[in-house]
Amino acid sequence: KGVQELWYLSPEQIRAQFNSVRAEHRIYAMKIGMLGTPDGVSVIPELLGDKGIYLILDPVLQASRGGSLCLDTYVQSLRDTLLKHVDLLTPNLHEAAVLCGIDEDAVMHNPEVACKKLIGMGCKAVLMKGGHFVGKDSIDLLVLHDRTEVFSEKRIDTLHTHGSGCILSAAICAHVAKKRGELGGLQLSEEDLIDVVKSS
Repeated sequence: KGVQELWYLSPEQIRAQFNSVRAEHRIYAMKIGMLGTPDGVSVIPELLGDKGIYLILDPVLQASRGGSLCLDTYVQSLRDTLLKHVDLLTPNLHEAAVLCGIDEDAVMHNPEVACKKLIGMGCKAVLMKGGHFVGKDSIDLLVLHDRTEVFSEKRIDTLHTHGSGCILSAAICAHVAKKRGELGGLQLSEEDLIDVVKSS
């Protein structure tokens, strides 16, 4: 049936959730999905502060079956306010095209260029998810400042892919937090990040 109703969390609700977790746990990594509004975006840098939290952004913009999930001004707020705080951005084809301000065909033709454009907007690394591309293999690209890693798997012939991108970014977040805990809170190296993505 697709999305039935949509409610956005207020900055106060987002802040309360963050503070509730932080009161009991050290936060090594945090994954953000659909904030939906510029107000929601604006509170994230405040929460991150100088706490050394590894930030993963899965920039959800529309439902799997189509239909926007965000306000018109949301994408620009991501570009202006949040991307410079993001350690790993995990867009699909559509999300990368919207954030870059180019059409999907351009991203499909050269996804690595699109990823580098996103890095130019401030994020440290981009994992371009291959689920929306065509072909018998699903190919994900992890683009860092000076290297690109390719992850290829046989595409699964199924209609039941709802939420798979969210699951992937959440799994990466869990692995990042575990790895940083093992490292005593130190930030991940590029090799650490590549290993984390492979494990996820």
